[in-house]
Amino acid sequence: MSKVSKQFLIYTFIIMAICWGTCMICSLNGLSLNKDYYLYVPYLLGGWSPAIASYIVLKKNDRVKDFKEWLKNVFDFKHGVASYSLVIVLYVLFVLPQCIVSGYEKSAPIYVLIVLIPMMIFAGGLEEAGWRYVLQSELEKKISLYCSDNYSIRNMVVMAFPFVLYKWRWAGRL
Repeated sequence: MSKVSKQFLIYTFIIMAICWGTCMICSLNGLSLNKDYYLYVPYLLGGWSPAIASYIVLKKNDRVKDFKEWLKNVFDFKHGVASYSLVIVLYVLFVLPQCIVSGYEKSAPIYVLIVLIPMMIFAGGLEEAGWRYVLQSELEKKISLYCSDNYSIRNMVVMAFPFVLYKWRWAGRL
């Protein structure tokens, strides 16, 4: 594994542990995302730790000059607006029938999906900025696509495990 990959994993898991650890400690003390909205700061930063680590590692190893160059590399729009709009439309077509059939219980109006869907795509894309842009591309230089993808996915699962524990604790399942 390359130096960049090792640094990326170390930074990712340290940032994630600090942020989600803060959320877990707060939940043990009776604080939750339902009523204490400031907890969304460490909660979101923990989820974006791969993107944050990606920038730190690439900057530290002189692979990007500044934040603007990093953003350009991560969000390099190579297709037309129609392609990106199609992603949003297909997502709406996937989620909307589920809301209609199963009911919608979060008390937000259904039209909020118009705002939330692009936001989820952007925020989810930030996580991929680390795993795909740094880790997988470094691994693909040394091992096959299948093996590098498998390794990246395993690391994503390990990173998501504390998040799942926190959500279960928050929901009262633990």
